[in-house]
Amino acid sequence: MKRTGSTGKTGISIITCTKRPGMMRNLFQNYLRQRGVNKELIVVLNNDAMSEARYKNYARSFPNVSVYKLPGRTSLGACLNFAASKACYPYLAKFDDDDYYAPRYAADTLRAFARSKAAVVGKRSYFMYFSGLRLLILLYPGNEHRMTGGIAGGTLAFRRSVWNRVRFANRSLGEDVSFLRNCRRLGFRIYSGSRFHYCAIRRKNVGSHTWKAGHRYLLSRPHRRIARTVNYRKFVVG
Repeated sequence: MKRTGSTGKTGISIITCTKRPGMMRNLFQNYLRQRGVNKELIVVLNNDAMSEARYKNYARSFPNVSVYKLPGRTSLGACLNFAASKACYPYLAKFDDDDYYAPRYAADTLRAFARSKAAVVGKRSYFMYFSGLRLLILLYPGNEHRMTGGIAGGTLAFRRSVWNRVRFANRSLGEDVSFLRNCRRLGFRIYSGSRFHYCAIRRKNVGSHTWKAGHRYLLSRPHRRIARTVNYRKFVVG
């Protein structure tokens, strides 16, 4: 690993956990395309069949990337806590391995912290793309640039000082919801930024997702249809 960051600099530590070898390229591409920030990537492998040596060797080609492996039985929440404990920057952002993070996502997140002075930042209004339907929607429109009670788990970012008091629950589903609930209980403010720079991707095979919500359920939530398209990214970058 080539590390250039330091705890004395403002920057963002991207933490992620994956058990899907097929998502590793997407995960690294999301990190590499982030522009205009000091950054690092901390990856926790959560699949006993994945080779730690292979991905550590792969990570050496990129700046500020660390790869660790925990037993497959370890919960997602425990993996995220482990990753957070390795972070060197004052802001941490949880990336999901299968979503899309545009080049200005991390920079926009840091601006949201500066603008809002909130402890936790993310998106309540966010894009979602159904690849099987070639359909892009905006979920929960009208919830930008305001304090909120909840945000999308794939957009969760928080100050290191928050994690010193609130940890992810030892579970593999709803760990982000529990984290936000405990933040609210302790009085930490949660801010919803702009809708841009992020898109949750829903594949045709719902079973391949950690969150098994089907298309019918998701499309029953408050939303606005944006486009039938194969190029959702042009709508997301802002």
